[in-house]
Amino acid sequence: MAVVATVYALPLKGMIRLLCAGHGACLEPNLCNCDPGFGGNDCSNFSCEALGYCSGNGQCVLLDMCLCSPGWLGERCDEPVCSDVANCSGNGSCVSPNLCECLDEYDGVDCSIRIGSNYHSPMFAYNWYNGTVPENAPPGTIIVFQENITMINATDLDTGRNGKLEYTFSGSNGAERFFNMDSQGQLSVVAKLDYDSLPQEFIMTVVASDKGVPPKSAATKVAIIVQDVNDNAPVFQLVGFPDIPVNASGELGRTVGRFLATDKDSGSYGTVRHSITNESNPDAVFAVNEDTGELSVVRYPVQYRYDLTILAEDGGEPPKSAILPVVISVYGHLVEGRNDTIVVNPTTNTVALVSTTLGSSVTTGTPGKVEGRNDTVVVTPTTSTVASVSTTLGSSSTTGTAGKVTNSGTVPTPKTTTTQATVVKSPQEAWYQTVGFKAGAGAVGGVVALCLIAVIAYRCIWGQKYKGGSVPEHPRRSSPMAYTHQMTSIGANKYVTEGDIGNIEDIDASADSENETSFPPGRHAFSNQAFN
Repeated sequence: MAVVATVYALPLKGMIRLLCAGHGACLEPNLCNCDPGFGGNDCSNFSCEALGYCSGNGQCVLLDMCLCSPGWLGERCDEPVCSDVANCSGNGSCVSPNLCECLDEYDGVDCSIRIGSNYHSPMFAYNWYNGTVPENAPPGTIIVFQENITMINATDLDTGRNGKLEYTFSGSNGAERFFNMDSQGQLSVVAKLDYDSLPQEFIMTVVASDKGVPPKSAATKVAIIVQDVNDNAPVFQLVGFPDIPVNASGELGRTVGRFLATDKDSGSYGTVRHSITNESNPDAVFAVNEDTGELSVVRYPVQYRYDLTILAEDGGEPPKSAILPVVISVYGHLVEGRNDTIVVNPTTNTVALVSTTLGSSVTTGTPGKVEGRNDTVVVTPTTSTVASVSTTLGSSSTTGTAGKVTNSGTVPTPKTTTTQATVVKSPQEAWYQTVGFKAGAGAVGGVVALCLIAVIAYRCIWGQKYKGGSVPEHPRRSSPMAYTHQMTSIGANKYVTEGDIGNIEDIDASADSENETSFPPGRHAFSNQAFN
């Protein structure tokens, strides 16, 4: 077997040589190493490698022989021909076919125009160019500056190439990545801008240079302000559609969920306000805090399921919004005859619009600051009646009388953004106007009146009892009163003035003479015993 392989090795080697066109060696299947001057996959082409591959301006037709393209000459095809422009009139160099580069004081396509020296520098119309561009401007948008200027171009009083200008710029915040300037001085957007995450201002320096020898230049400043656009809609942080269980008889004002939306925009465009669509909350059972997205129960539910739609809206013009469906599953016994409460937010101390019909009188309150208490309208479940309501709103006082509630009004949200009036707490009553003081004063007055009546009655009875007596008439009274003056004993400490009682004439001197005592002038003794 080894002999057979050797026999076939010679012809196989020759075949491999033939595969590289006889101008190279086969290193591995389908790979030739060509000899100098040849190229191609099978080494069958001339390369003119020694002639620089004809400088790219011709074709290698034979071994180390180039056929030059029109406009080029030379063994290597590296000599341009300017025959159509008078070979640059001897005032310049032919740099490519029929293209001249003129000497410093000459210009024109054939360098036949004498222009002289480069005397003047370029000049800009403004020292500062101030432009704006919206953050959502697409690539290619032209920047507009003051007075509707769209090009930052300069002028040069020189002629020829001495007056031809080209523009370059550089700036802060990587301005070269977002803007481009063409040969006419026109700035345009080349990359996406973003007010919220990328630079909002670019300060650039634009330089205009002429083509004189040596060139002259001038510079100006450019400021480009990126304008905020409401290009982002609010996004709820909660993923999925929540289903919340709610107790039908739970406490009013409690929070049952929080559904906050955020907006990537800045300023007012990024400020989100939350609300519940009226269609999904017809009984106004629920309210949402417009800032925090907290959902609370403000009235007792009247059904076992609520399909709420929470709306998040930003402050853009026009605004952008997002919605979040929320399912409320009510469990427990529904309260049909419920008490309706006006809810005042304890944090912001504000109340929403309230309108309640009380009998024939309507009490209406506008949103405003609550300085004192929270006012509550209580509806009796059985009779649907309320007591009189009196609420002071600002400088206006509205009062409703007791009666049938025909319209419970709108249920307020826990917070409002606009304050229209002030609900002022009623002034504190003075101590002498309080119910306790009045009740005490009335009781004391009643006791005093009863005492007076008792005294008058006693005097009347006492007077009737002694009306027929032989008491002498008092000299100073128009209606004399009889006194019984029998004296059984005389006490020295019992005496009165005569002027107070009257003349006492018949004193029995024989009665208990041992107890007699001398009295001061004008005084008489009385008996220690009561009158019979």
